[in-house]
Amino acid sequence: RADLDAALSDFTALATQVQATIDSDGIHITKVAPGSLAHTLGLRDGDLISSVDGAAVRSVDDAATVYVRLLDAKAFSIELERGADIIDLRYAIR
Repeated sequence: RADLDAALSDFTALATQVQATIDSDGIHITKVAPGSLAHTLGLRDGDLISSVDGAAVRSVDDAATVYVRLLDAKAFSIELERGADIIDLRYAIR
């Protein structure tokens, strides 16, 4: 929980650790800094995040909603495409 809270509390640092664009397909991850929380969570350059907790992420508003939900989440999941594979990452926050 402390690592997630620290990452979410400094949006500027988060934006330097993960570079991405959002469009109608989802969040396209272009760069994940090694050692960052996103890298530790399993996100990699080239991933396409299509949903978080089953909710599509297709706009900045969708991403903002996810950001707010993560502030109090006890668990969450991310569905992403990596190449031809669909991957479901699941996390418990302690």
